[in-house]
Amino acid sequence: MAWTPLGTEDVRTEHDVINALQDLKARRPGLGRAVVKLNDSFSGEGNAVFRYPLETTPDALEDELRALEFAVPSETPVLYFEKLGRMGGIVEEFIEAPEKASPSAQLRISPRGEVLPISTHDQLLGGPSGQVFLGCVFPADQSYRMRMQEAAIKVGRVLASHGVVSRFGVDFLVWRASAAEEWKISALEINLRMGGTTHPYLALQFLTGGQLDPATGLYLSPSGHTKYYRATDNLSGEFYRGLLPEDLIEILTVNKLHYSHATERGVLFHLIGALSQFGKVGLTAIASSPEEVDDLYQRTLTVLDREASRGHYRTPDSGTRGHI
Repeated sequence: MAWTPLGTEDVRTEHDVINALQDLKARRPGLGRAVVKLNDSFSGEGNAVFRYPLETTPDALEDELRALEFAVPSETPVLYFEKLGRMGGIVEEFIEAPEKASPSAQLRISPRGEVLPISTHDQLLGGPSGQVFLGCVFPADQSYRMRMQEAAIKVGRVLASHGVVSRFGVDFLVWRASAAEEWKISALEINLRMGGTTHPYLALQFLTGGQLDPATGLYLSPSGHTKYYRATDNLSGEFYRGLLPEDLIEILTVNKLHYSHATERGVLFHLIGALSQFGKVGLTAIASSPEEVDDLYQRTLTVLDREASRGHYRTPDSGTRGHI
């Protein structure tokens, strides 16, 4: 059964945040951290982690707000609270656990009110506070995949009763104290839009022509093979600058990394327009098992590093790759 963390909605001022933090601490005396979230943000970039001081007086909490841990390094308290005033947000408890993951479910509500599961993913998070979406793995882990999908369908039925139509996603947190325990599931947020997991899944559909099996949450190609992938929008490095889209296609082709309909595996790059100028690109590695996907993903990074380090592909700039 899924539940939501304790928290307060519709906060807009520092005073609202302080009151919400005090309320959380009163209800969860052992709570060490909380999260402030902007309503209108993307990829977790509007999240900020708050650490409770020893004293929880309004003055002590106000002082600690100056030390919020932002998901984006360039964020400041002044800018953040200006955005909070415009957008509104929430304050909720930070769930501590030895083992936890951040999966999500994607669904669609038809014009007739049918709630149709599309996909599940394990989200790969990073950034200074571990709150920023960097990529995803499809499908979500089998130990909680179907429970999460069922919980998301219940959310979808409520949305459908209010007239919502089209795609949406639900982000979850799953956690447990040890591998011997069953996962606890918490629903964190609803995104009434396409998200970071949308384009790699559409790429999988386009390349394979397969479909999701709602009974298992697995994706089957027309040949009957189960398909998996790992995707990122955040493969970057200074030494990728100067690579042109045609260079990238050549690297793919020469090293036989491109998607093959014969083998039903391969890599598809996206965001290639940002490669030459910004040294950033996205990729989706597709194969028939999680192990194959990881091998293909790592091989692609190795090949891209090797080829990008050759002078005829790039500008004289050099640097260190950043990826997930």
